Order: sequence, then structure tokens, then C-alpha cells
Amino acid sequence: KIGSTGWSSIVHRSIYTSIVSFTRRLGCSYSIWYCRWWAIGVGERFIDSRLTDALRRALNGWQGWTRTPNWPAAGRPEVERQLHGGLTNQSFLVADGEHRAVVRINRQNADNLGIDRQREIAILAALSEVACVPDTLYVDAEVQVSVYINGSWATAEILQSAAVRRRALDNLAQIQALQLP
Repeated sequence: KIGSTGWSSIVHRSIYTSIVSFTRRLGCSYSIWYCRWWAIGVGERFIDSRLTDALRRALNGWQGWTRTPNWPAAGRPEVERQLHGGLTNQSFLVADGEHRAVVRINRQNADNLGIDRQREIAILAALSEVACVPDTLYVDAEVQVSVYINGSWATAEILQSAAVRRRALDNLAQIQALQLP
């Protein structure tokens, strides 16, 4: 849960120690540093107030998310961890019991990179007909929530399987047949 536990229990001990050491060298106390930067920890990473607010809004609005067989959602989801690797967004794995979803928060500078989020939403809607993308549960200008698919990367070893290659080629053929916006 974001914000429900103390700072020292959220942040990995070595990061905590580094921050305290750094702020002492600057001549300011830990509490002043914390209040000034107002960041909360998720695992070993910090997220800023814009991300925190967007994440809270998305989670608090869970009742407005689309229900699917993969996301029946009986209660407010809780953050499990931050997912790393996004270049133009920050994503968080959330769960309601055994069901998981990904809350993706767009970075502020995504527009500067030429990313058209409205077109992306339209493309995802078209691809959902092929069933090769996760179900989209909620979208607004800043946040996208989709069902989490637990899987693995298609390694060279996995692609040695004729069945896997055939399925991938079938999916690609279905995608190429779509009229995308």
C-alpha cells in the first residue's frame, strides 16, 4: 500500500542510509529533506507527487474500470510493485486478490516525443478484436490500466518450437489484416 507504512520500512535500507548521509552532508535534516521533496517509495524506487496523485486517482476510481473475465475486481486494487523498463511511461503492478492489472502513467514529456496517445488507444481497441493485447480496463489522458499478462520473452530457444512460430505468424497475419487508424 502506498503511504500506509513508514519510510524506513518502504525504502531499502541502503538507499535510506545513503539519503540520510547525503542530507547530513548538505547540512539539512532528514525530515526537512522529506517534506521538501515529498516523495514516497515503492520498493526501492521513489515516485514524485504527480505520479503519486495519478496512481491514487486511478486506484480510487477502480469501480469505474471495465470488468472482464480476467478482471472481475471485487475490491480496490493495491500496488504490488513498480514495473521497470518503460521509456515513455511508468507502470505499476496492482492486484485485487489473485487478479492483476498494470497501471501505466504517462510521463509528462511523452507529447514532446511525438507519441499520440489517442491513436494508441484506437489501435489497442482494434487489436483487442484479435485478442493479442491485454484487455484495457480504463484510459484517460494520463493513465491506462490493462490486465496483467504473466509471460516470458520469446527467446531463440522458445521460437524453435514450430507451434509457437505458427501461433506468432497467425497473430501477425490477423494484425496485418486489420484497418488500423
